[in-house]
Amino acid sequence: MATVLETLANLVKLSSKAPSAPPIPVYDKFLRLELTPANVLFLQSIVISLFAQFVLFYTTWYFIPSLSKDRRRLAWVPSFYFSILFTTAFMAEMGMMRTTVFERLGMDTVTLGLPYDATMFSYLFPKFNAWATHLGSHYVQESRDGQGVILQQLHEWDNESLSVLSGTFLRWMVSQPVFSLAPLKPVDPAYIIQGAPYYFGGGGRLLYSMEATHKSSKMSAIMIGCLTGFFLGDNILAVMHYLAHHNLLSGWVHHVVYTGVSYSLARSQTLSIFAVCGGIMEPSTIILSMGHLFPAARSTFLFGASFFLLRIVCCALLWHEFTFNHPPNTGGAAQILSLCLILHIHWFIAYVRGIIRRAKRATKEKEKQLDQGVEQKQKQSESPQKDKIATGVSSSVVQLRFRSDGDEN
Repeated sequence: MATVLETLANLVKLSSKAPSAPPIPVYDKFLRLELTPANVLFLQSIVISLFAQFVLFYTTWYFIPSLSKDRRRLAWVPSFYFSILFTTAFMAEMGMMRTTVFERLGMDTVTLGLPYDATMFSYLFPKFNAWATHLGSHYVQESRDGQGVILQQLHEWDNESLSVLSGTFLRWMVSQPVFSLAPLKPVDPAYIIQGAPYYFGGGGRLLYSMEATHKSSKMSAIMIGCLTGFFLGDNILAVMHYLAHHNLLSGWVHHVVYTGVSYSLARSQTLSIFAVCGGIMEPSTIILSMGHLFPAARSTFLFGASFFLLRIVCCALLWHEFTFNHPPNTGGAAQILSLCLILHIHWFIAYVRGIIRRAKRATKEKEKQLDQGVEQKQKQSESPQKDKIATGVSSSVVQLRFRSDGDEN
């Protein structure tokens, strides 16, 4: 009995010496938002981008003074910069998205018998992959969070420093999950609906897999903060300069709703999800705003094609992944994408109707011009005949007068 008690006492001593779990950090709150490092960056970016937007707006107006005569074009200046910013946010996060393309083409590691960590570059471009892997690698240090690499301080822009910088970027690029040939992880059985169709609750993926996407990062916090600052600044500039061209749905309602969405995602720390879901749609906005600011660069087909591909097809594919195959704690991404998809379909239908209406109007104008041209030709062809008749009548009258004068004499 004494031996048993002694053994228990030793176990208690050992357990007391075991390292305890690290305490959960407690953060202050501002407007019910925890001031985590990412959220602090988010709030700071809102303020900085709000002021930067005014600088960009008035600088653009200064260099393009013709915008003063066309406030409709002026209203597209903030959208131009916003779309570039949001596309950049997506490009910073898109590497974490995985795709079913490689498996459908039979290019996964199981089919090819490759190592699990093989990528598209190591399989298709092995020489480039080896060169990128060793370029300046002796000067690079892995980051603690595993999301990239941290360069040591570069004091001089010599050849070695440039090789280090290039190698760092290339290694980051080739190691992104989007290029991985490893098989996709199966959908969690908890999210599979028994008896449901394979692609609608049965665990089937269409194009995307969000298995490697992180919920939040410093880059996404900065970019989405800048996006929120744009929403606020655009509404203020609209009141000051182009209120008549600030649409109710795509202006006021859109900006207020997405400001609320950004705030909600910051609270749930899922800002990266927003960067992925929203940023993929913004290249079409770049094309549209470019067409308004610079009419010579306007392309109806390019905008329509990009809008349909990115804002309807890609949006639907993302909605499918978040609705059927992804954990529900993603800040309401599936619900947001549902609303976006409905809104984009509505806009696209209105866009197509506008094209048809303008085409009919142009056809009518051409027909009217053709009718006017025919009438002018008819008038021109009739006028020489009238001149000939008038000339003949006048000459016969002169001859009669001449004869009558001769008879009298």
